[in-house]
Amino acid sequence: MSIFYTPPNSIAGDVIPYYWKGEYHLFHIQPRPEPGSPWNHMVTRDFVVFQDWGEAVPPGKQDEQDADIWTGSVFEHNSTFHIFYTGHNGSFPAVGKLDQVIMHATSPDLRTWTKDPNFVIPPPEDKGYERSAWRDAFVFRNEEAGEFWMLVTARRASDIPMRRRGCVALLASTDLQSWELRNPLWAPEECDSHECPDLFKMGDWWYLVYSTYIGKWTTHYRMSKSPNGPWIAPPVDTFDGDGFYAAKTAGDDKQRYVIAWVSRRPDDKDENPLAWGGTVIAHEIVQRPDGTLAVKIPEGLAKHFTKKQELTPKQAINQWKVNNSSYTVNSTSRFSLLGFGMMPETCLVEATVTFETGTSSCGLVLRADEEFDSYYQLILEPSRQRFVFLRDGSAPVQRAFEQERPLTIHAGEPVKLRILIDGSVIVIYANDEVALSGRMYDLASGRLGLMVTEGKATFADVSIRTE
Repeated sequence: MSIFYTPPNSIAGDVIPYYWKGEYHLFHIQPRPEPGSPWNHMVTRDFVVFQDWGEAVPPGKQDEQDADIWTGSVFEHNSTFHIFYTGHNGSFPAVGKLDQVIMHATSPDLRTWTKDPNFVIPPPEDKGYERSAWRDAFVFRNEEAGEFWMLVTARRASDIPMRRRGCVALLASTDLQSWELRNPLWAPEECDSHECPDLFKMGDWWYLVYSTYIGKWTTHYRMSKSPNGPWIAPPVDTFDGDGFYAAKTAGDDKQRYVIAWVSRRPDDKDENPLAWGGTVIAHEIVQRPDGTLAVKIPEGLAKHFTKKQELTPKQAINQWKVNNSSYTVNSTSRFSLLGFGMMPETCLVEATVTFETGTSSCGLVLRADEEFDSYYQLILEPSRQRFVFLRDGSAPVQRAFEQERPLTIHAGEPVKLRILIDGSVIVIYANDEVALSGRMYDLASGRLGLMVTEGKATFADVSIRTE
């Protein structure tokens, strides 16, 4: 059984999550062969088992404003559920019409949705906003202000470079029908778009979540003691690495998750660049004492893997000390490797790594071939305070890709690793605070290994668990 959701014969685009009475409703853009992209709807309680509720909001006809249903938001008010979505028609600009507007639909039960044909919020060009960037409405009840707020991905018409005109526009309403434009919630002049904005409060802090596609497909966050700002950039402002995109959050007062798609690579080739859309991934959000955010594996996923696979060392480079599920090596001035048997296609790999002062790098080898000449690697690099996931091996595939995440690590302090693998998808968690999601296409199977380069390290509680 697959543990990460990918629509059959398609991909998952932007996810619009909504929490209601113990269930996470994951609306998402789902491309299809025929023209027009709808919102589809799936439901889960644990991010392991998903129910497909089918199409939620169908696209309009090709000559209508909502020929594509783009990103928006879902919420409930007075026993009615509301969707505010982007009505997109890529052919309209050629005939002088708007390609992006905000539209509205309602439902009594989260299943059956009725579009409001009279509701349209166009980009306010007369107020200095560009007509070609007005999407991703996020609507919520701001109890402190006593009104509804709508955040919109927008660009202001300006003489500064276009790549710096992006802002998070703000509108307010008392009845969800008439909306008043306010000053932007945030206009930092840093990029051309702050896509898929999301705003939530946890403890004393407010968090603004948004995504950018310049250079990398990345979701960021800012924090403030007020929904009005000022918005502070934390030392690490991301939840995951390149390819974890369009993330939004959902949850209750006890748990909150950040949910996105992890990008695919065209033609299922490791060397190809990341592309839009893919597989749905969720991380549980953890708030640190200083207000900054970390992420960890969802509890339901961690508990799902109950069967422990026996591990037997198959081959080694250098001499390793073996003590039950603990493995130690002195690899001073050299490379050391310990190889095990084949890894299941879907599994949870766990290990706690402790390295000594002066160690260059250490980590795990994944899906290695029989000779350990071609493989994926998860590498801890103490000198650079990061961990890296990469595809490596003999030419011509050396370093087909390399992804990284910052990680505070010190000699003598254990680093707990949890690695979820499901087909081509890999999600790495380090110390229950840092995550990195990626893909493994070229090597669909292979062996597990441990490695140390120029140093000393111990790998404790090494295990492979299956469903």
